[in-house]
Amino acid sequence: MSRYYEMAFEVNTADLTEEEIDKVKDEIEELWGIDTDDMSCFGNTLEASGNNFLCGGESEDEFARRAVRQIWETLGDFVKIEVRATFLEELPFESYEFDEDDYEEWKDPE
Repeated sequence: MSRYYEMAFEVNTADLTEEEIDKVKDEIEELWGIDTDDMSCFGNTLEASGNNFLCGGESEDEFARRAVRQIWETLGDFVKIEVRATFLEELPFESYEFDEDDYEEWKDPE
């Protein structure tokens, strides 16, 4: 069963070269399908987020650990990474429905 998530990655790039940052971007794109053009660097932080599906029974925690380990393996060194997972299928929401009485009240507020 697949589950729909937003995954947000925040990577500390303070000690990374431009080449290493590009490698991290490529890994995130491979892991979660976020286009590298949609990733942003602000100061010493690379930010990327996007929506996709977790499949094969993998949990949020398992995905986050696999993603971080894959990035560390690619770099061959430690870099601080935060992965934030948001389950999108059952988010709280408010629904507002308006009928003709609401329209008439708006049209003629007296």
